[in-house]
Amino acid sequence: MINSTKYEWADVYCHTQFTVWPIIVMVVFLFVICAGLCPLAWVLNAEFYPLWARGTCVAISTFMNGIFNLLDGLHISVPPEVLSNTKS
Repeated sequence: MINSTKYEWADVYCHTQFTVWPIIVMVVFLFVICAGLCPLAWVLNAEFYPLWARGTCVAISTFMNGIFNLLDGLHISVPPEVLSNTKS
């Protein structure tokens, strides 16, 4: 060892002083993006349509957003059984 740092290895990850930093950075990034850019899509979507069609068009857009979010979540999510090493 070059320095006196002692690393303790676990089955899945290594405990260091920097272990939690990627999680903190990702959470802060998501909060900043959600606070600043997420409402922009909804505001712009409502402004694209004339007043007589705005309600229907925004409803269709919201429905399609929900459907594609559902399909995306079902397609991308991985069941925990696939990620585990144990055979039960």
